[in-house]
Amino acid sequence: MTKKSIHQSKEEYIGELSDGKRHGHGLCMYPDGGQYEGEWLDDKRHGPGTYFDPNGGSFEGEWKNGMRNGRGCIEWSGRYYGDWKDNLRHGQGTWSMPDGAVYEGEWLDNKREGKGRLTYPDGSVYEGEWKNNRKHGQGTLILKNGRKYTGSWKNDAREGQGTVFFPDGGKYFGAFVQDQRHGHGVYTHPDGTKYIGQWEHDRCNGRGTYTYPSGASYTGFWKNGKRHGKGTLIYEEEDRYEGEWYEDMRHGKGTYTYANGDSYAGEWRNDQKEGYGTFTYVEGDKYTGEWYKDQKHGSGTYIAADGGKYTGDWSADLMHGRGTYVSQEGERYKGAFHEGKRHGAGTFTFSSGNSYSGRWLDGAMEGMGTLTCTDGTIYEGEWKNGFMHGTGTLSFTDGMVYTGEWDIDKKNGQGTCTFPDGGVYEGEWRNNEQNGQGKYTYPDGATYEGDWQDNKRHGYGRSIDPDGDTFIGGWENDKKNGKGILTFANGSVKKGRWINDKFSNEKKSKDKETRDKDFMDMFGSDLANAADQVE
Repeated sequence: MTKKSIHQSKEEYIGELSDGKRHGHGLCMYPDGGQYEGEWLDDKRHGPGTYFDPNGGSFEGEWKNGMRNGRGCIEWSGRYYGDWKDNLRHGQGTWSMPDGAVYEGEWLDNKREGKGRLTYPDGSVYEGEWKNNRKHGQGTLILKNGRKYTGSWKNDAREGQGTVFFPDGGKYFGAFVQDQRHGHGVYTHPDGTKYIGQWEHDRCNGRGTYTYPSGASYTGFWKNGKRHGKGTLIYEEEDRYEGEWYEDMRHGKGTYTYANGDSYAGEWRNDQKEGYGTFTYVEGDKYTGEWYKDQKHGSGTYIAADGGKYTGDWSADLMHGRGTYVSQEGERYKGAFHEGKRHGAGTFTFSSGNSYSGRWLDGAMEGMGTLTCTDGTIYEGEWKNGFMHGTGTLSFTDGMVYTGEWDIDKKNGQGTCTFPDGGVYEGEWRNNEQNGQGKYTYPDGATYEGDWQDNKRHGYGRSIDPDGDTFIGGWENDKKNGKGILTFANGSVKKGRWINDKFSNEKKSKDKETRDKDFMDMFGSDLANAADQVE
């Protein structure tokens, strides 16, 4: 029987009744504006029916005992079509969400659970297992950018074993924890790069091996994606470093072996040799000492394969400061160095036993210094570019002493020489010999003052014998030659010409004017006047 029924709850029902209860087909309008039209059983919605929510939502489908049960479609905050149980999505169903996402799959108690496929608004897709509305179990997620993950999930995050395929062709296979690579895993890059080892918080952490496209490889410890701790790096050129690392840099103690056989063992800082270490060259040379920014710097010892040895200060890979060098031949230098060369004050002992103590410039004796020879010879004075040069004194054990000017190891300029026999020469020198103007005082008191050539009296000069005889005139090859005046101690005078120390009565060959000029140049006006007396 059909009739209109107004209930105390202010509901309005138009439809079939049985025993005063809604039963069969009917329309019920609720006080809040909601409306249901469909099948009833025992005063409850039961069977096919449609409910319109006062806020605009609706459900069309199967009802049982007043609740959505069976297949049905709800449109409210999106659209769901599928199975229901006691007003809850349960079974198979498709939910199209307001933001454009679509889920197709299994439900349990109104939650995504079981197997299902979720398409995100941006086109990303997850297909796999769900639990409690979250990705859980085995599943595959393909992102819009092409990245793909296949593996285990837990509470909407990657957890357990899985594989990531990157858009550039890279691949990771291994463990995940809370959506990050964590545990043991293998990463392969399309360029050939490969990492096998431990991960933590999506980065290489722990022990692992990294192989580079060039063929280089690193095996050791990592932290936050960087080499950190102890490890070994084998370079493309077959160089090898084994030791400590800090944030991808050689740092701490380690050994670097070069492809050519050279090696360094010691301290590192910021990827460079710094601190204390030993560098061994394949040829046999070895340096042990301090380093700074990949260079020998500070205090250290260098031993050459040939036996040479330097101990002292270094700067920028060069001997610099104070140090001692001993050569294979036994030469020894102790003193100052500058940019790899002897420079400043220092003492050099030659293999012969001779020694030099004084100033150096760019590796050569220069400035004031003293050379002491094993035979007792001593030079004290100025040097230039390794030669006696300037002013200095050379002393011999036989008593010979020269004090004066030098030019490239030769007596040149003004100087005084005392000979072993007591003779003294004061005057000009050239090429180690008496040349020019000079005075010689003989051991017996005799003197000669005048011109010299190659250690011989040559030119014009005056000699005074021990007994007081005086000769003024010409000389050649250490003998009286030419015109001259011999004044004896008793006052008598011999005038004329001499040939090889012998008096000759030959007439003068030069005119008076020329003769006077010669004497004036050499002896002054008094001797020139004396020469006038020579016939």
